[in-house]
Amino acid sequence: MKDVLFRWLARIFVPAWAKEMEQEGLFDLRGADPNAVDESKYIVVEDNGADVTIFVFSGLDGLFGAGPRFEFRNLFGKLGCRYNLVFVRELRGYFYHLTPSGTLGGLEFYERRLNDAKKRLGASYNVAMGFSAGGTAAFYFGSRCGMDKIIGFCPSFPVAVYTSPGAILRHAANVKKLLTDFAAYLEVSVVSIWGNLATHRLHKAVGRDSAWDVMSTYRNCPSGRPMATVVFGAGCQQDRAQAQGLADLPEVKLRPVATGFHNVPGELKKRGELGPLLVEEIQELLATEESLPTAARVASGA
Repeated sequence: MKDVLFRWLARIFVPAWAKEMEQEGLFDLRGADPNAVDESKYIVVEDNGADVTIFVFSGLDGLFGAGPRFEFRNLFGKLGCRYNLVFVRELRGYFYHLTPSGTLGGLEFYERRLNDAKKRLGASYNVAMGFSAGGTAAFYFGSRCGMDKIIGFCPSFPVAVYTSPGAILRHAANVKKLLTDFAAYLEVSVVSIWGNLATHRLHKAVGRDSAWDVMSTYRNCPSGRPMATVVFGAGCQQDRAQAQGLADLPEVKLRPVATGFHNVPGELKKRGELGPLLVEEIQELLATEESLPTAARVASGA
């Protein structure tokens, strides 16, 4: 019943977001197509012979509908940039915790495949990025796989920031946003409902104790925390609270955007600012690495 209500509300109040979720195969929370076992659909590698590889985790690539690879080529091509691209998709809706065949061990499966792709492409710089749940994955796998930088758009961890009773009540009581930014209020409401349902389903499938602890994974990264930028909506209290949870870490840069929506990359794309922002962040990484003393570059593997 909750699943039906969620889909009905999403199609009415946030049709674009609902369409993106449908195209990603995540709209039906009862489960993805049990026949979706083709591994080639989960990790798509585009080798452009570049020295920078961008790993895009599901969430951000869903913004571009059925043609994420074309859109990213177009996005960076217009800016004269060439990068290797790896699209990491989550077609089962269990936050990467299941393998393509639907068995447990998904986190380990994706970590192995990502390390294989990273080694095969052989780029000097590796960047993990994603939006919402994809941003969470970027932090998790970016830490586990030793990426050089993470770009998280409204990463949804810890999930309690969005799904706890207190967070839901605070959002429901935000009369100012309801009256002045109604569309953003509804969008965040649907995101919160989806987060609750999806998290409940994940815990039921793998067990609460077996679910990823992304905050701990990033904070305690044994090889050293990758540099990270968190891009979030300044007018979205949930995303603002999430970003503040990382504000004490020197490796993390917070980058607020003037919007009340959760879908910040979608807003930036409308404004024509998404591509320039991504390129700026990548160039910042390259400039930082190049400014390191030779000994430090060797120690970091650069």
